[in-house]
Amino acid sequence: MKVEQTNVVRLKLTEMEQLDPITIFIEDTAPRQGKITIECYGKSWSTYFSGCGDNGLADFIVGLNTEYLVDRFDVRLEKYEPDFDLYLEEMRQKLIEMRKDQWISKGLARELYDVTDWSEYVTSNPYEPIKNPCFMYESEFDDLGFEGFDVPERVSSDYAYLCRIVDAVKAGLKQGAAIHG
Repeated sequence: MKVEQTNVVRLKLTEMEQLDPITIFIEDTAPRQGKITIECYGKSWSTYFSGCGDNGLADFIVGLNTEYLVDRFDVRLEKYEPDFDLYLEEMRQKLIEMRKDQWISKGLARELYDVTDWSEYVTSNPYEPIKNPCFMYESEFDDLGFEGFDVPERVSSDYAYLCRIVDAVKAGLKQGAAIHG
């Protein structure tokens, strides 16, 4: 067994607005190669770069796009999630318009307007129809045209959180380079 010792730089970022302390472990493993690990509130993300330029990994990371880095740190992280709050607003507006145009009965309009959580009736698949949340007006609901009325998306909270962490890491690496450079 061969045991090697390497130099790892550890930076701790604190006193950030709406972020827990972040610990960064950065290691230049070979010329133009290195790995970085970020830890924040018990979660950690790590990635390796095999071609990071002559100035070292820290400078390389500072120059990279945040979204690219987030994808490197967590390839399975979903960037978007359904925005059912906006969907509720849009659905209610559509129901008001349908009622004004007399395309929908007063009773069904009221039942649908009173639905506060559409997540169990609508899937993220735009080809699946909206499920009827009220059974009294089943035949009338089936005749309504909700095709093309898809759930809007927003950036997922987990993705936005990791973007904020990566931005803080980039700022910390830049500030650390200024202190040690």
